[in-house]
Amino acid sequence: MIATFDFSRFNRLQGLVLPQLEGIKRADVENWAREDAADYCRATNVFPPIRQLFEEWEKQYAADNIPMEQLVDRLERLLLNIVY
Repeated sequence: MIATFDFSRFNRLQGLVLPQLEGIKRADVENWAREDAADYCRATNVFPPIRQLFEEWEKQYAADNIPMEQLVDRLERLLLNIVY
């Protein structure tokens, strides 16, 4: 099992196993938008589309977080629609 992998048995290899990533919450996306994406979204309020994205996800999947592999595509489309 990878979670208990013993790296010490290899001479010059160091490492650790990270916990599985959980889905991303709306507050995390809003913080990212506020801090890191602000240069791209300065003229437009990005928060209502983010809220709508998460509300639709919650209705469809009964979950308050979105897996990163699903979120990336959705955020990219959302930002492209706002910026351009």
